[in-house]
Amino acid sequence: FHANSWVCDCHIKYLRDWLTLASSVSKVQCPLSHEEHRDCTNLRCSSPPDLQNSQIMRLEDKEVAKCKHEKSTVLP
Repeated sequence: FHANSWVCDCHIKYLRDWLTLASSVSKVQCPLSHEEHRDCTNLRCSSPPDLQNSQIMRLEDKEVAKCKHEKSTVLP
């Protein structure tokens, strides 16, 4: 899907989980001009290279890099 380059890092898990809900897929609208993505469940990763062209809905947790959470700082 050339309009959206999906980076399949740790943040993609939220989209993947949302897409796996049957009710969510019906809410996604894909442009009819992009034949390969008429089925919005077929969204694919553009990066990182080892996941390029992988179907987002089929990604397993172990394939996706873990997020490095930084400690939040509370300002006075």
